[in-house]
Amino acid sequence: MKVWAADELPRRRGKSVRHAMQNMLAGIVALSESLRLQRPDGGHLPVLLDRPDMVNFLNRLAFLAETGKISPYTRINLVRHTRQIMNRVRVLGLTGPGQPLESLPASFALSLQDIPDEPGDTEAGRDLPDEVMRQLCDNLDLLEKSSSREVRVAVELLIDTGRRPDEIATLPLECLRKDPDGKLTLVYDNHKAYWLGRTLPISKATAAVITAQQEAVRRRFPDTPAAELKLLPSPVANPEGKKSITTIGDPRRAWVVSLPDFLVPVVVEEHGQPKLVMLPFDKSKIFLYAYRCRRTCECAQPRTSERAQFLRCGESRFGSLLLGLFGWRRAADDGLGSASLVGTPAVPRSLRVRGDEPVGDLEGDRAEPPHGP
Repeated sequence: MKVWAADELPRRRGKSVRHAMQNMLAGIVALSESLRLQRPDGGHLPVLLDRPDMVNFLNRLAFLAETGKISPYTRINLVRHTRQIMNRVRVLGLTGPGQPLESLPASFALSLQDIPDEPGDTEAGRDLPDEVMRQLCDNLDLLEKSSSREVRVAVELLIDTGRRPDEIATLPLECLRKDPDGKLTLVYDNHKAYWLGRTLPISKATAAVITAQQEAVRRRFPDTPAAELKLLPSPVANPEGKKSITTIGDPRRAWVVSLPDFLVPVVVEEHGQPKLVMLPFDKSKIFLYAYRCRRTCECAQPRTSERAQFLRCGESRFGSLLLGLFGWRRAADDGLGSASLVGTPAVPRSLRVRGDEPVGDLEGDRAEPPHGP
């Protein structure tokens, strides 16, 4: 595992590298425990391992998930990570002569078909209702008054783009770029998948928010080169504007709690008849990643004109929400058109990591767009 870790670590970025690596190794720990419990030799003789041992491992995880010992998501991740590591150790030659896993049979492996299906309706259950999103957008001025301009802009961009909080918080000042069609795009770094310099098409309203923030930052730090400034500079111990904001969640949470109840329509049964009533929405479900879920769900559904009319945060702010998912964009403003991927991979495709799953695959590269983890 040390050889694998030394190979994997250079491709990891972000603040939670250790946690991500530990999660991946948890799959190998679960596999070792399965071999120890179900094989007479405890799995200490690699040459004797075979496909039935992997089947036993999969069956054991299924049993643990059915009995509530692990969640369905944990089961999926354990299988996915185990498969990724087992594939990688073979690519690294660790099963060759004189290597730690010498003579490990090729049949002792996992295929794509072994990864359990994702539980249904995963994102929809975390999607924020239209009424909640509308009320949040209507009260952004209160967020700025209770916290800072940077927090307000960060939340606006989270809503508009569906990017991760750390991807928005660490944006450089010069984060706008025109595409070949002359339209503005947001340039950001996907640290989790080490996909640097990705571009995301944005609406004019979103571009206006960024442009106004850029002007405010330049006025605040006139002596610092623009290339060294952050779009959302920290207000603490940051005399030159080179440090990014570090706190978005706490002031945003306080703002959400301070707002009046979010009333959403719910159908209840009264005297045997359905009745539409307005009930308070649980504020604990309004978290930072819920904006990302909202965008994911919207982009996964047909983009009808009726669906796109529910939110008016500015003249066309919701347009950013529907421009595509994780780097995909429409070829035309009206209608879906064809989609194209924009962004430059920071590592070769065969080594690129997409979330927890490598794009390079021992079973052959799959011709599909990389998804944001």
